[in-house]
Amino acid sequence: EDVDGLTSYLMARLPSKLRNEEDDQILNHPTYGILTKATAYVDALADADISYYDILADAVRQIRDDEYQATAILLHPQDYTKLILTKDDNGQYVTPYAFMNGRITVVGVPVYQTTAITQGTFLVGDFKLGAQVFDRRQISIEFTNTNEDNFVKDMVTVRCTERIAICVYRSKCFVTGTIAAALAN
Repeated sequence: EDVDGLTSYLMARLPSKLRNEEDDQILNHPTYGILTKATAYVDALADADISYYDILADAVRQIRDDEYQATAILLHPQDYTKLILTKDDNGQYVTPYAFMNGRITVVGVPVYQTTAITQGTFLVGDFKLGAQVFDRRQISIEFTNTNEDNFVKDMVTVRCTERIAICVYRSKCFVTGTIAAALAN
């Protein structure tokens, strides 16, 4: 009796949950994740009075020094919020257009939010040249009641799968660091 409703519920929500796990693996996998392979941020700022914007701009510069062009900055949503709420000495927002439904950028590089990155960590990268995701098999959602004793217990097993591969070609296309360590330097 509930199959149609449950199927609709799962078909609407499982793909986004799978995509979140996919993002987490692409960034954080201990062997092949982008953050694992990324170059550590090296502070080249000689100023003691730096801001979060300065750090991100300097990370973009670090990528440029290696002959690449940053295409995106990834931040945790809490860090993104702190960035857009940054005010100058007069109490004015540094990026007021961020409140007008515009994309926030740092030195022309768009900033994106993702929960796949740990709060306090940033990733700046040339995602076009640095890595590639291969979608080997698109999302598949399967339902069955023939798993072990599901039929006897009147249960259904749901499996949601996708087969992808990530290749990080150039680790110097990516720069990562923590905000606290960069500000301390």
